[in-house]
Amino acid sequence: MSQGSAAERFDRIAANYATSEVHRNSPPIALLHQLLGETTGLAFCDIACGAGHLALSFAERAGRIFGVDAAPDMLAAFSRLAAERGVDVETAETRPGDVPLPGSSFDVVASRLAPHHFWDVAAALREMTRLGGA
Repeated sequence: MSQGSAAERFDRIAANYATSEVHRNSPPIALLHQLLGETTGLAFCDIACGAGHLALSFAERAGRIFGVDAAPDMLAAFSRLAAERGVDVETAETRPGDVPLPGSSFDVVASRLAPHHFWDVAAALREMTRLGGA
């Protein structure tokens, strides 16, 4: 599946992601919260954010929330959920391996339930490392 057709496919099902219990709650979200402890003021980037459930779970702890997705309707779902919760978010419509931001922009860069969809996993991991400044 090409990168373009993947974005189109996920655009068609974006509304499902916004209401999906599987996407809203999962053990990896709880584990990431546990690993980060009580840290606050985080700059958090969610790569292939979908409807943004992972990023939004950090709303009370993050100073900045940024979502990246290649599907514009997924970003729209993320923005809608954020607005409903009174959370300010930033977004970028792009592939996981090509985020138009400077290196070391974030304290946490994460991706959940999406890497198996990445066109180039190695490029996405390099980009995530660059964005986190590791």
